[in-house]
Amino acid sequence: MNKKKLLEKKDWKYSVFEEDGNIELSVPIPNPSPGFDIVSISLFPFKYK
Repeated sequence: MNKKKLLEKKDWKYSVFEEDGNIELSVPIPNPSPGFDIVSISLFPFKYK
């Protein structure tokens, strides 16, 4: 298991992490307080047969 690596951060705007070939975007939201909305994006290429 890889450790989360912080790629970029703007306090109370967003944070971008990389872990195990995935990018995670964390964005603060007003409710519930404090809350964060998280979006994960896989970096692994798709293989077509």
